[in-house]
Amino acid sequence: MRFIDYHLPPMDTSLLKTFLLLAETNNFTLAAQKLYRSQSAISLQIARLESLLGKTLFTRDNRNVALTLEGEQLIGYAKQMLKLEKEMLNHFRQPLLKGEVTFGTPEDLATAYLPGILANFVKSYPGILLNVHCEFTMELLKGFDSQRYDLVLIKQDPRNPHSRSEEVWKEPLVWVCGKDAVHSNWKKEESLPLILAPAPCVYRQRAIDSLNREGIRWRIVYTSPSLTGTVSAVKAGLGISVLPMDMVPKEFQIVRDLPILKDAQIALLQQEHASESVKALADYVTSHIIINL
Repeated sequence: MRFIDYHLPPMDTSLLKTFLLLAETNNFTLAAQKLYRSQSAISLQIARLESLLGKTLFTRDNRNVALTLEGEQLIGYAKQMLKLEKEMLNHFRQPLLKGEVTFGTPEDLATAYLPGILANFVKSYPGILLNVHCEFTMELLKGFDSQRYDLVLIKQDPRNPHSRSEEVWKEPLVWVCGKDAVHSNWKKEESLPLILAPAPCVYRQRAIDSLNREGIRWRIVYTSPSLTGTVSAVKAGLGISVLPMDMVPKEFQIVRDLPILKDAQIALLQQEHASESVKALADYVTSHIIINL
């Protein structure tokens, strides 16, 4: 039989939430702004966590911080603990909600992040009927504005956000090519072969803008509306594409000698007079995506 060791100090999960946000931003000021707390309060929380664990989690300079080896190791544990906490609270605190929610998302985000999250949501809220549709962001916005969707997850330029959007996270974008890449034979005086989604697309616009700024010639050799089509074309060596860092397949390589791409913003939109069922899905998707990143 196992017994609880009451000599161990209790773990305050708010410390883990602060730790993960600081690990993401690498900046005390940004973390404090996102948590609506003072910078000194953030520093105190990190100091408490480091004291509790007996390890230094960050190296610090005047402006930024960086994870230590122990800090990198803590990320996985912290995400698991926060996920378990969220599931426990949902199980015991939430009333049995009933309703129907129509949710829209781009296909690539649905493929990469959402299957497990939505499956667990349905198990946690058996009284909510969930309808999920995958479309381009432009079509999702049209559907949201016409109230065809209760909730949508979109990719957008943070400089021109939708009026009802709430940022979930930012996606670092990178250039990618196959292992046997056409890029290795590409000469700068030639047009760079690109594999991109049809316009309008944030990733596509980021790619074109960055190349135009540097005066690099380009041509679109393959257009695909799906992540699967893009991956297949890149794998076949037809050209170079742009993907979020977290979506780069193992068999691809990141191209580092092309212009740096600006991040894309992933945001959630819910209707103004959303039902409790819609709010429950919005909270669930937001919290679990952040934990799983």
